Amino acid sequence: MSSKNVELSGSRGGTGTWASFGFDGRVSQALARVASAVYRSPLGLPLRPLLRRFKTSSFMPLHWVKAWRLFNILNFQYGYLRSVAIEKPLDMLGAPSPWYTYPALEYLNQLDFTDKKVFEYGCGHSTLFWAGRAANVVSVEHNREWYELVKSRLPDSCTLVHEPDSDAYAATIQKFSEPFDVIVIDGLVTGRTRLKCARTAVSRLRDGGMIILDNSDWLPESSRHLRESGLIEVDMTGFAPVNDYTCTTSFYFHRAFAFRPRHDRQPVAGVGAHTYNWERGVMKERLAAASDPAAV
Repeated sequence: MSSKNVELSGSRGGTGTWASFGFDGRVSQALARVASAVYRSPLGLPLRPLLRRFKTSSFMPLHWVKAWRLFNILNFQYGYLRSVAIEKPLDMLGAPSPWYTYPALEYLNQLDFTDKKVFEYGCGHSTLFWAGRAANVVSVEHNREWYELVKSRLPDSCTLVHEPDSDAYAATIQKFSEPFDVIVIDGLVTGRTRLKCARTAVSRLRDGGMIILDNSDWLPESSRHLRESGLIEVDMTGFAPVNDYTCTTSFYFHRAFAFRPRHDRQPVAGVGAHTYNWERGVMKERLAAASDPAAV
């Protein structure tokens, strides 16, 4: 990012029709059992029409439990509120984060970039993010003051180029002989710069790599060019740090894309998710077979 229904008649579980509230925890389950008992009792008979209406009303306090959980996930577990307060894209721990959408960040956090080369159009918190994950990062920046500020915080594995001219900015990637595994198109917008970057980036992408276009919902022609270049487009729309609106970060994958996952499973549970594994037994069998093929 540039600075830049359940019907009342439906029954599920052992607490009757009112169990469909779906609350979390023992308190919620107890409340559901009480509500179900009142609804089923003779005393509750004349109240049933009112209870049906109240159950589907947004004024039902018990519905607010889920709404509060979502509020907590976004504002505190993702770190959104912190990012708004200081107007910087940071994660829940206060670490630098790209100004991409949270779904895009969730996906990137599952991949192993330790042997990958990254090129960025536009530097900043994203550069620090990539520096901690990739083998090598090259970034070009048009703003001299921002360039100097970011450069002072970068490790030796990063190369930062200052280029204020729009055409030269887009062509900077051509100065490097080897292609890149990841190319991020962000930063400068004026003068159709991101479209120029998109046109240049395709030929500099390594087979099996990916291009990331931030604010892709605002850049339909850049997105069209990347998509029509034979890359596979996947759009990640959602909330992002700092912003009070949804936006889109898009991935454009080379058709041989096969980056390794960081973990033994992919996907892993995201921020605020329930950490279930319905195939735990199968996973154990696979791991056992991998450690001792003769035992299979």
